[in-house]
Amino acid sequence: MFQRVTLAQDGLPLAGLPKTIPVNNAVSSLFTITGKIRVVQLLGEITTVIAGGANNTKLQFKPTGQTAIDLCAVADINGLAVGQMVAPTGVFANALGIGWGVPGATARPILSTGTIDVTCAAAAGTGAIRWTLIYLPLANGFAAPL
Repeated sequence: MFQRVTLAQDGLPLAGLPKTIPVNNAVSSLFTITGKIRVVQLLGEITTVIAGGANNTKLQFKPTGQTAIDLCAVADINGLAVGQMVAPTGVFANALGIGWGVPGATARPILSTGTIDVTCAAAAGTGAIRWTLIYLPLANGFAAPL
């Protein structure tokens, strides 16, 4: 008999559980990557109000054993309400997009083994974000939420 194959042209969605935002420039790993993947979209949805003062936040890729690479420039996420979103919106130099709707990413980086992380600068920030990664596996690549 024939095996049914589903083609994921727009990418495989991978949603993590809500994660409390890190504080004091700490780093929190969101997804671990094995092999190679092409990132189609990385999206965060606020699940607990972000509070605690100015909070410059950005996403990074940390290749195993190497220095982190910014996936976007910082944006202040303080005051975002439940249901609002954050996402990279273009090339790596663009600030993290924030609001009730965000444009899709135009940069679709190819990443190798490592982690996708978030870093926040608030001294005493509170809140939580549920992150979703949409990706295409390359060269036996896959991703898993942390």
